[in-house]
Amino acid sequence: MEAIDVLIVGAGPVGLTLAVELETAGVHAVVLDRLAVPDAVPKARGVGVLGSEALRRRGMGAALQRWDSALRREFRREMGSDRGQFAWIHKLDTTVLGGGDGRTGALIWQPDLELVLAEAALGLGCDVRRGQRVTQIRQDGGRVHVAVETDAGEVRYAASYVVGCDGGRSVVRKSAGFEFPGVDATTLTRVARVRPVDPEAFPARIRTARGTLQYREFRDGWVRVRVSEPDPDGIGARETAPVTVGEFQDSLERVTGVDVRLDEIAEARRMRVTSRQAATYRLGRILLAGDAAHVHSPAGGQGLNLGIMDAVNLGWKLAAVVAGDGDDELLNSYTRERHPVGARVIANTLAQAALLEPTPEVNALREIFSDLMDIPDVQAHLGRLLSGVDERYPLPYVGEHRSLGMHLPDFVVDDTTLYMLMSGGRPLLLYTPFAAEAAAAAADWDDRVHVVPVHLLGRLDLSAALIRPDGVLAWAAGVSDEPALDSLTDALSTWFGPSRSAVAR
Repeated sequence: MEAIDVLIVGAGPVGLTLAVELETAGVHAVVLDRLAVPDAVPKARGVGVLGSEALRRRGMGAALQRWDSALRREFRREMGSDRGQFAWIHKLDTTVLGGGDGRTGALIWQPDLELVLAEAALGLGCDVRRGQRVTQIRQDGGRVHVAVETDAGEVRYAASYVVGCDGGRSVVRKSAGFEFPGVDATTLTRVARVRPVDPEAFPARIRTARGTLQYREFRDGWVRVRVSEPDPDGIGARETAPVTVGEFQDSLERVTGVDVRLDEIAEARRMRVTSRQAATYRLGRILLAGDAAHVHSPAGGQGLNLGIMDAVNLGWKLAAVVAGDGDDELLNSYTRERHPVGARVIANTLAQAALLEPTPEVNALREIFSDLMDIPDVQAHLGRLLSGVDERYPLPYVGEHRSLGMHLPDFVVDDTTLYMLMSGGRPLLLYTPFAAEAAAAAADWDDRVHVVPVHLLGRLDLSAALIRPDGVLAWAAGVSDEPALDSLTDALSTWFGPSRSAVAR
């Protein structure tokens, strides 16, 4: 039986991001995945503002930029514009999707993102093992015992912690007994790129009681199609065989009443848009992240960003606990901070699903909502809602700065940038000469916190800042205020353990 510090189940974007965070913090991770090779189906086409910023902090910005530049033109052609959407109403200017502050996500197909993340994880020493299907999980007081089925037979692991990043049908979640309340959808959606025999005869977009057909522009005879139809008993969702040309044609005919003939389909999959969330993201030494912790409609393209930010929040905390610098309270803050964020995404995707219902009443509501989306303040609100840039984690100590508890965008720090300074994964205390006393207050934590004197801090509202490894502003001093040193030591103790002098006593 192999002993492991952290065993991650699932080598998708969430599991690989968590592996990067752990390895960056000096904790070895082993990632298991049931698939022998990575899934090539392009389920998601981009990562949001916070997720892309998190990956840039770990040195993946150049790779994201290359893919984003290549896909931006393709997105514009396919969608007819480069605007974002809420309930498939394409009116959101991309500048508002980052809160209007020049922050932006990155377009990249999910398989390509997994390649970028795998390269980063493997480069840090992570061990990714494929063709390993978890069959049983059991935890005792100090270890989690995992049974895995492989082509060569059964393998057993004993891990200090196990994190389920294995998707909406998570084996980890089910085996560990996490409660997963929510609402099951009554429709089944099939998505694919299709090549009709006669593009001119392809049915028009439709929203009726029979279902909905959504697509954008044809390109070289192909078009990406989403067709949804009632499936109240979940019969279609239980199908596991690949989606065939015949199945897709039949669905199109049931929804549109048109006998559609298709030459080919590609990248086809079924989706049943269920909304569920684990009651807690931690049971003892087993934790959940990404779709294993929450499932919801893909409306607004928020799922990938949400899961990556789960991993970013959990990674440094779990690493600190494994290294002996954190405790149960730190690990419990993962659920406390991330569960409300997941709940808000579920709420706004349910609202979008309601706006897609094919009834006369909803059609009228969509017209009004579409008009409202022309108002700049409404656009700004929806942009912040979908990007999550205004999410604020509750801090268990006093602080007044307007950005406390929020993820910071990159900014200039002397001759470098904040994200460059954070690439090593350590927490960071920046202080200017106007707040030099902050360095003295933090001296007892300088073995865990990178304390950096700076002359130029590219934020006019800061003279000092304590920043967690996940980019969250944990403490701050304004430019015209005396630094609140008691609050600083509270923040340091909360996130990075007791001071050296306290331990010595």
